[in-house]
Amino acid sequence: PLLHSDKENDLSRQVWRKKAEIYKNLDIHVVTPSQWLGDCTRQSSLLGRFPMMVIPNCLDVNVFRPLDETEISPRWLDLIRIKSKKTLILFGAVNARNDKVKGFSHLMSALSVLESNGHCNNTELVVFGATKSDLEMDLHIPIHYLGYVDNTQDLVSLYNLANVVVVPSLSENLSCTIMESMSCGTPVVAFNIGGNGDMIEHQKSGYLARERDDAGLAEGIMWCLENNTENQLGKTAREKVLENYTFERVCLQYKKL
Repeated sequence: PLLHSDKENDLSRQVWRKKAEIYKNLDIHVVTPSQWLGDCTRQSSLLGRFPMMVIPNCLDVNVFRPLDETEISPRWLDLIRIKSKKTLILFGAVNARNDKVKGFSHLMSALSVLESNGHCNNTELVVFGATKSDLEMDLHIPIHYLGYVDNTQDLVSLYNLANVVVVPSLSENLSCTIMESMSCGTPVVAFNIGGNGDMIEHQKSGYLARERDDAGLAEGIMWCLENNTENQLGKTAREKVLENYTFERVCLQYKKL
């Protein structure tokens, strides 16, 4: 039924039987990047009987790192000037309007909550991955549309310029955006879904809101902006990445396996 089929022997059933026949003769050890996907694997009728362990994805922490202002990409000079006076919220918006899993409507709702409570007077929103025509928003908060960012140094600079990154997705395995932001020393606000809780330590390196809780998402944004004294949240986030997601850490786990 989840595949919109009412046939007993539909294509999905046929494929499942073929896989079951093949898998029973194989010596498989399953690796998943997140605890959430590991739990899904344990419940799988095909893979649940095999040994399984969680080994996360890794990241080049020498590229995604905290930057001095002199290292910020000159492309973002206007944002550098703005940050000297205001706080910046960063949102990655590739295909956000069409893909409901991206959680764009929840971000809009959260920002509307912040506006109605008067919390956005000193805040501006930075959107990468979309233009104004792609993703026009009915908000009073100033919005900077940067379009698609295809240069790594430009992206690292954006993470560093942001005071907080919001990832309102409704489904995530082990989010690259969250890991990259944390590696750059910028706290992240997200829903407590998928592998987000593997990376974000609630109110230590960012904020985890209940799933689809737009008011909680808004609260998380404000909490991070108001409680990141001397960027302690960002420093803790960076430490989390260094302890768990470097090439060396991850490769050693695969070598051990």
